[in-house]
Amino acid sequence: MRPRIVHHYKNRAGEEIKLVLKGHTYRVGDCDVDLFKIKSLASIFSRTPTTIRQWEAAGKFPEAKYRGTEGKRVKVFGIETFMRFYSREQLEMIIEVLEKYKFYQRRRDRAMPDEMFQEIRDKFYVCDEVNA
Repeated sequence: MRPRIVHHYKNRAGEEIKLVLKGHTYRVGDCDVDLFKIKSLASIFSRTPTTIRQWEAAGKFPEAKYRGTEGKRVKVFGIETFMRFYSREQLEMIIEVLEKYKFYQRRRDRAMPDEMFQEIRDKFYVCDEVNA
């Protein structure tokens, strides 16, 4: 069965919303790791994967830990790719931060605070190390 993150939150109108993120389990070194594509991360922010890539290039968002690098591809399902992947722990941490800043209400018209991005950057790699 594919790994999932299911999260419930209330939108601005007070309606209960269910967000389901679907991932895959990959072999990384000696461990099986639940990883999610950039599309899952983008859906948490109500943005597109292109926006996440732009934030990453601008240094606003940390680089994906699991990804192919220039000239070096990652094999996924036997296909070499440069795709970005995020761990379950990273996505759950991001959801926590968004809730803390009350940004988890899917408002595209509101700018995201710099301190929220700073907290995500500070915790991004630590959450994987703690749970390793």
